[in-house]
Formats: sequence, C-alpha cells, structure tokens
Amino acid sequence: MAEDASRNFYVMYMFSVIPDKELQFIEAWGKLTAEVRLRYESFGCNLHMVDGSFMAYAQWPDEKSWKTFWEGREQEVQALPQLRECLSKESEVTVIPVMSSSLSSTASQYKAFS
Repeated sequence: MAEDASRNFYVMYMFSVIPDKELQFIEAWGKLTAEVRLRYESFGCNLHMVDGSFMAYAQWPDEKSWKTFWEGREQEVQALPQLRECLSKESEVTVIPVMSSSLSSTASQYKAFS
C-alpha cells in the first residue's frame, strides 16, 4: 500500500551561510541529518542551493515528532553547533503543508544526505 504523504509533516529551512564556509556547512548538514534520522524519527531531508542560499526540505512522521525534537532534544545533537557556526544569521523555518503529492518513493526508502 502506498504511503499517504499528506499525513506526514514537512518543513523548509532557509540558510544564509558565511562566505567560504559552504563546504563546512554541507558537511555539518550531512552529519546533522544522519544523526537526527537515527535518533529522532525524522525521515530525512534534501539540501538544495537556491539563488546563493541553502534550502532544506525535511520530512517528519508528524508535527509532534518535529516539535519534540526542537523543544528539548536539539541540545543533544552533536552536529548542530558545527552547523550554526557556518550561519551568518538564524535559519528561516517554514512549515509546508502538502496539498497534493505524486512522489513515488516512500519515506522508508529515503536516503539521508551525506
């Protein structure tokens, strides 16, 4: 049975990275994503470059899982301080509801960015 993507929770992050720290940021993002997937039930994310800024699209099983992580467990993630050292300002976070989905892969088949 195909997974209903509209039941999952999606978040978009926009990052302004300090010039010359792009590779350090990408490495920290890969570590962060892998750690969060293994420890906190995230389905993972994709990292993109948009008009000179980084954008990430993350998928979680539900909003509660996402909020639980950010409301108390983020200090446990070792890669997060490395990522924040690369930023010129705080990341922008946008919750993005799914209105319609035609993606064919399921979250269980998703490979983390590394």
